[in-house]
Amino acid sequence: MTIVLKCAHCQPSLSLEDFKRWLKQFDRNGDGLISKRELRAAMRSASVRLSWFKSQEGMREADANGDGLLDDEEMENLVAFAQNRLGMKIVA
Repeated sequence: MTIVLKCAHCQPSLSLEDFKRWLKQFDRNGDGLISKRELRAAMRSASVRLSWFKSQEGMREADANGDGLLDDEEMENLVAFAQNRLGMKIVA
């Protein structure tokens, strides 16, 4: 299943699992982790303005261990950022 987000304010609600599946579409090297570059590509695909800045900000908020990569658990940390700063609607 491919999830395409074009603008946050136009989208229906996503489940947490759909949000994770959407992010994982951008895992270019297939390691199961989302890098800063991959997060920026995800945000750019959703037409997020200032995607470079917001991807850096999102990574800072979600990356609990500071390794510059988001694992499955840290992707859940990104939910609050996506809801509050990007206007995405994500339900549990």
